[in-house]
Amino acid sequence: MAEKLDTLFQLRLHPERVKDPNPARRQFSYGEVVEAIRRQTEGRVHISRQYLQMVREGQRPGNLSLDKVVALANFFGVDPIYLYEPGQLGAEDEARVDAQIRRVDEQLKLLRSMRDNQVQWLVGRLLDPSPQGRERISRIIEAIRSLEAAIGPDSSAASSSPPDTTRR
Repeated sequence: MAEKLDTLFQLRLHPERVKDPNPARRQFSYGEVVEAIRRQTEGRVHISRQYLQMVREGQRPGNLSLDKVVALANFFGVDPIYLYEPGQLGAEDEARVDAQIRRVDEQLKLLRSMRDNQVQWLVGRLLDPSPQGRERISRIIEAIRSLEAAIGPDSSAASSSPPDTTRR
């Protein structure tokens, strides 16, 4: 639960602070989350800031009541099943829930990668060309993916930085 909750805090940024140079300040505070949940549930669900922090940091077990799990999931915009803790269901249901959690994890991984500077640089470049240029770029990307599938990805390319576009 701690890892999942931490991921959600890192990915759901406060809209008024999304451009803050300090990544920690872009996140919602515990107090802001608690207050939003109180408002969303009209005071029916209570989570203290301290308890939320301890669950996120793994200092408390994540076995929250269903109403708290649903409230947190609604605040962070994920399916409540994502915050599910294993061992509470039968084997068949566990497998189904695990599959759903993997899908949510993949979506969150995509969101995290979209925030990566190299990905933002690439997307910015992809939006510039004409429709024909975008089609050509799409074909090039598919060719690279086919090549990587055949020979494996080049690990050194993953760590390189985007090209310097300041000189033209």
